[in-house]
Amino acid sequence: MLLSTSMAQLLTLGENWKAKHQVLYEAKSHDAIRLRMHRAFSWMRKAETFALPDDADARLIFSWVAMNTLYAKWDSDRANRDSEWQVREEFLTRMVKGDGEGRIQTILLENRKLCDRLLSEEHLINSYWGNPSEDEARKARSKPRRIGKHYHVADEVIKVLLPLMNHNASFATCTWDVYVWK
Repeated sequence: MLLSTSMAQLLTLGENWKAKHQVLYEAKSHDAIRLRMHRAFSWMRKAETFALPDDADARLIFSWVAMNTLYAKWDSDRANRDSEWQVREEFLTRMVKGDGEGRIQTILLENRKLCDRLLSEEHLINSYWGNPSEDEARKARSKPRRIGKHYHVADEVIKVLLPLMNHNASFATCTWDVYVWK
């Protein structure tokens, strides 16, 4: 059986993590990160079991959960808890800064048409739902043109990635609401 590219990458990442995990385990340190990585790999493996395009929704949801396991923070003090988007933004910013080989930028460039379609979807923008008007829809459709220059500047890739992930968060939330509450 041939492995999908993403599954092959996941297996490679998993193998690379094993050595680091073993060192941390033997040192009895970084329990939280070891647990996060274990959970993320588990969810990513589950996401890979869903075939595209038939099970694209399930694959997206499981992939999103995998990513959430990497950045989510628990703070029992609700009054001082950072918002979900702040925590996600900090995580993604660290990921982009740590990506010295430009993998994130390469993936965004390779998938630019899909990224632009997602960015221009007015139904995934919170301001549209606050005031669903043609003006808000037009602003949404022009968003890819406004941020398009950032695809090509390594230090500005985060300006593409953050809106994409916020749109995906809106989509995941909508999907969750449909399945859970209806």
